[in-house]
Amino acid sequence: MLQGSFRVLRAFFYIRNVTTNMRRKIQLRTSTSGGTEFFITPVVAVFGDPFYGYTKTMAVAYQFRGQSPRLVVGIERAEMPGDNSSPAGATYAPVNGIAIYGAYYGPADVTTAVVEKVMTGVVRIQADNSVFGETWAGNSKVLVILYRTSQGVDTLAAAGPGDCIVLG
Repeated sequence: MLQGSFRVLRAFFYIRNVTTNMRRKIQLRTSTSGGTEFFITPVVAVFGDPFYGYTKTMAVAYQFRGQSPRLVVGIERAEMPGDNSSPAGATYAPVNGIAIYGAYYGPADVTTAVVEKVMTGVVRIQADNSVFGETWAGNSKVLVILYRTSQGVDTLAAAGPGDCIVLG
């Protein structure tokens, strides 16, 4: 019953798409509060090493039946929890119909900064310290944005250092 009410939309380990592997590895269980939760620990042995010698982040976009998509980001070798206990909702940018569910630059939540850009008409978002600040000193960072396009498609996009995500 739990598996049928849950789906992984997309997952990245650093910049590598690991969605298929994540769908096979993730385990769900009923939480003590009666909700559903999952835990995954991003490790090189399971997901490969897309950037040897550097600590990486993992981003997982997931959805429980009847709820908005959610985004959880964690650091390599640290347990990443996800659940359906709190309400998830999009932050809408009505200027161009794009809904932002969440955004991270490295392990830092930059959702507000991305929403502010979209609300002023900016749809090209660069993964760079000059945009988001030094959110994780000494580490290479990936920008991930979970959003709904103006055509109504839920999407998780990722950009490596210096690259851009074009929202549409």
